Amino acid sequence: MQDVFFLYIVCAITLIPVWITLILRKFFPNKLWLGLIVSFVFNGFGHFYRKGGFVYCLVILLIQALIMIQTENEEIFFIIPMLLSPLIMFARFRLPAINNIEGNSS
Repeated sequence: MQDVFFLYIVCAITLIPVWITLILRKFFPNKLWLGLIVSFVFNGFGHFYRKGGFVYCLVILLIQALIMIQTENEEIFFIIPMLLSPLIMFARFRLPAINNIEGNSS
């Protein structure tokens, strides 16, 4: 019984940020400030705000896993992805080379 409850909690913790991000993408598309806030609050899941965010989400989660393996320090485990994710989101909005790769015209 506790295992099923724990599974529901993990699914909710994973799916709620993705759902919120997709709703924001639908109603407020291509807003830099909103993309930065979402990527700061939800770390890797915030990259679903722009199309093609799955790859960036995986990159952030991989970096987070490598940090935890290398340092075993919980503070660094949370702080570095929290700072790195908005930087990547800013680059996705502003760098023309990334926009060309993703197929965005803006």
